[in-house]
Amino acid sequence: MDFLYKARDAFNKAIRLNSSNPDAYLGRGIVFDDLGKPEQALADLTKAIELAPKNPVAYKRRADVFLPNGSQRTGNFRLHEGISNSA
Repeated sequence: MDFLYKARDAFNKAIRLNSSNPDAYLGRGIVFDDLGKPEQALADLTKAIELAPKNPVAYKRRADVFLPNGSQRTGNFRLHEGISNSA
């Protein structure tokens, strides 16, 4: 699990260098999800979507965060939102 903390630190640095980089927020959001920190994951994945609204991966990963946390309805809505926006 040490590699996740190293990845988080690398994404933190990337965001400090360029806070408009959607890929850095996407990556850090995925890391936060893998670390079991859904609130931080959702914040970063939402930011990635704000910066790159046509990126279906960010929508899919955000939906994935909702689904295991008992919010299937929200997860499904967010997934459909991503499909609509990336078309």
